[in-house]
Amino acid sequence: MTRLSLLEEMQASLTACLSVYPSGSPVWVAYSGGVDSTVLLVLAAKVCATLRLRLSAIHVHHGVAAQADDWVQHCQQQCLSLSVPLSVQYLARAGDLAREGDLAREGESEKLQGSQPRISEEQLRQARYRAFSWVIAADEPLLLAHHQQDQAETVLLRLCRGTGVYGLQAMRALVSRFQDHSGRLLLLRPWLQFSRAQLVEVAQQLQLTWIEDPSNHQLSWRRNFMRHQVLPLLAQQWPTAEHQLAQIAEQAQQHQNALHWLLTPYMKSILLTPTVLCLTQLAQLPFDVQRLVLAAWVRGLIIELVSMPWLNTLLTQRAGQYQHYHWYCFQQCLWFVDTQIMAHQLPQDHLVQDDLAQNDLVQDYLIGSLTGLQVHYRQGGERIPRARNRPHHSLKNLFQEQQVPPWLRDIWPLLYQDKQLIAIPHLWVHAEYLDQPVSEVTWLHPGVVQWLEWQAVRSA
Repeated sequence: MTRLSLLEEMQASLTACLSVYPSGSPVWVAYSGGVDSTVLLVLAAKVCATLRLRLSAIHVHHGVAAQADDWVQHCQQQCLSLSVPLSVQYLARAGDLAREGDLAREGESEKLQGSQPRISEEQLRQARYRAFSWVIAADEPLLLAHHQQDQAETVLLRLCRGTGVYGLQAMRALVSRFQDHSGRLLLLRPWLQFSRAQLVEVAQQLQLTWIEDPSNHQLSWRRNFMRHQVLPLLAQQWPTAEHQLAQIAEQAQQHQNALHWLLTPYMKSILLTPTVLCLTQLAQLPFDVQRLVLAAWVRGLIIELVSMPWLNTLLTQRAGQYQHYHWYCFQQCLWFVDTQIMAHQLPQDHLVQDDLAQNDLVQDYLIGSLTGLQVHYRQGGERIPRARNRPHHSLKNLFQEQQVPPWLRDIWPLLYQDKQLIAIPHLWVHAEYLDQPVSEVTWLHPGVVQWLEWQAVRSA
């Protein structure tokens, strides 16, 4: 049998990756203009034409490099020559890099272009994926040109970050990645088995032109330090180090698949809801198994790799914080709370006067007939009327009796009419209003939905 050439092998990998999609399906390629993505774009155009798939390219303009506009023009010209539609996303114009909470998790940062703010490589990467999710639908595959050197670098970075054995999986060839819990990206990496030198060889064979990003040589960024300092040094003693590191990632993925299968029964017995974990059940497992279960749960919630010391702290203290995510201990359970979602509250002292105002409130999770009612928050000292000839009950005691988590109590809406408290959604309705529309008002804030799910499980 005639051995395939390198070019044919790379085309074969692309064909195997894309042949599962029916004729006419959309396919995207992440195109930066660099050598790796240029080879991917050219070969993907050929393969997609053969398979009759609709190929499009997407280029992200970060706005932090002086040459960024020139790179856009280069990418447009290349795509035009291949008859491939190109979508250009401008991050700086959208203010995406200035988002609060976009802090670097790997700690690398560099001041770019003089007066530009300090932006980390991790911030840029996360912003790119967000830009991809703006354009690409959940079921549309996105091709990425990551190769063996990228995989080896990722393994070393994960080792140094302390992400544990799970982090050694590095990048998977096929993965569904959620962005901000609002969208999913289907990522395909068909060339993890090929080295960067092989991609350059094919690019030269095809006489392609590409751009060189000067930031790829800034050693203050940790991935560049791994690429230009650590890996060459390792190769002096172990010429196959890059290949072996990539093999470790593949083996770690196989082990993780097996571990996931083994942990699934424990996860089902310990999770009361997707975001509430029973600590009593968790404590019955050996400590090392507890940590594995907790790690799997956390990763599924935030789609991030956290360090093992952080997980140990969460396990022992039964509380923790990672960026804007919090874990609280309440009623022998560990609750996951996204504080960015929790901060979305109803307007203070909003008087509903017409349908339009009611619709505005519906968007803030309070649903039902609110005409003539006032919506307040807890101020402290509120008293709740009981049955006739019985003393009033405090709001504090009601929350405790109903087992409402402390982080929800201050944002729970209180419904008033003529300065009188007449209803608290899901908790209490004044006896004189039981047959009134106010008794049907519901509050569908994500926090209360989580609490209602937990209550339903406990009742069952």
